[in-house]
Amino acid sequence: MNYLIFNVLFLSVFFELLSSSAFGQQNRFLQYAQKSIHARAFDGEYIGTNNGEIYRLDYSTDSFNIVQLSDTFPEIRDIHSTFRNEVISMQTGNQGAIIFIDSTGQMTRTPFYEQNDSTKSIFLDGMSFYGNLGFLIGDPVNSHFSLYKSIDGGRTWNPCEGKIKAFSGEAAFAASGSTVEIIDGDFSFVSGGLKSRYFISSDMGNTWKSYDIPYPSCESCGPYSMCYLPKSKNSLELDSKKIVVVGGDYTKPNETKNTCFYSLNGGKTWKKPKKSPRGYRSCLIVSNQVLYCCGTNGVDYSIDFGKSWKSLSNENCFALVANETSILATTTNGRILVFDKIKF
Repeated sequence: MNYLIFNVLFLSVFFELLSSSAFGQQNRFLQYAQKSIHARAFDGEYIGTNNGEIYRLDYSTDSFNIVQLSDTFPEIRDIHSTFRNEVISMQTGNQGAIIFIDSTGQMTRTPFYEQNDSTKSIFLDGMSFYGNLGFLIGDPVNSHFSLYKSIDGGRTWNPCEGKIKAFSGEAAFAASGSTVEIIDGDFSFVSGGLKSRYFISSDMGNTWKSYDIPYPSCESCGPYSMCYLPKSKNSLELDSKKIVVVGGDYTKPNETKNTCFYSLNGGKTWKKPKKSPRGYRSCLIVSNQVLYCCGTNGVDYSIDFGKSWKSLSNENCFALVANETSILATTTNGRILVFDKIKF
């Protein structure tokens, strides 16, 4: 498939004061696309948008390069770059495919179809990588979750041998591609809807363990993002026993009652924060011992590993990443919000 890579002149960088409880800091916006564009796929270097464009951010100049595809692949919901300068993006909705661009710019597209029906694609929800090992999930087909693994860095995918039967009304959410993780080589993901669960496999998807997460039962309820916590306050190594999930109900963006849960025993039991995020949240990350989550009515942070949360911004944001000094969030109107990391 033909593609054209071209440089886009830096569109604009402007500064704006936002109301925030985080020391009244000054935040800035980076404009990477036209106002009709937003992005739920973000890995810090690459941005995948709702109309299928992929942008690359150059931090040294705050400028963007765009990979303009010859055909439009809408609804990119997850994107990852590899140590080989390759880009893997996940297309969802009625497309259901992985778009792989190697280090030379050659692009391939791997579609995923429902079993015994080559005309109906699988709704993909998220993917994660650990070196060359990849794990990908999609919504249930024939009452079983769609689970795939890759051992070549995302070039090819094969079904996991272990099958997981989904409850009626149970699926996964593709809000920011962050319901899926690989930790120490173990596959894990969370589901939501009429049933919310945490799943983990220590043998690359051959066998699975599952534990209930106490979200309310409704079609739009559940965990929309997950992450693991550091093993200790002075450690950068993540602990598979310490898990935080955020989400809620996207149809009730200001509802705070069931937005976050955390577990300290590998998902066996879950606790609510003393003070929850301020509403529905679509993405969660941890950086320098601080948790950040974002959603329709803003960005929150926690300095006690999810036990309580404070407001950081009121901007509608979709996905989060961290670099050495800043937190970046994709937001509306083709923009990225950049703010300083919390120090404590």
